[in-house]
Amino acid sequence: MTACSLLIIDDDAELSDITAKACCRLGYPALTASGAEAALAALAVEPGIALALIDIRPGPGDTGFALAARLRQRRPALTLRFVSGLGQAASRPADFADARILRKPLSLDALRDVLEEALGPVH
Repeated sequence: MTACSLLIIDDDAELSDITAKACCRLGYPALTASGAEAALAALAVEPGIALALIDIRPGPGDTGFALAARLRQRRPALTLRFVSGLGQAASRPADFADARILRKPLSLDALRDVLEEALGPVH
């Protein structure tokens, strides 16, 4: 089994699964998590995760930004990217003031760009 380099965190399971399958087709194996606790658990058991793609409203509990801070505490080198149905109009805390927020659903081209920028091209 190929190690996963990407964690997709979103409470919309169907959209997460579609995104994960698209990532796999692009050559980036992905795990999905439906909320903060599932994301933290996945990060703990999968050392290859280098990128977290986080909905700014990932489900009950933390906001996407609060979850991102918790993920970064556990893995400081983790690259974080955010998605939202609101796009760039979404408000964000000062710690993430410069965070780029991608509008979902992501097109395949936009997804490829994010993955290649964060993880490098697949060879």
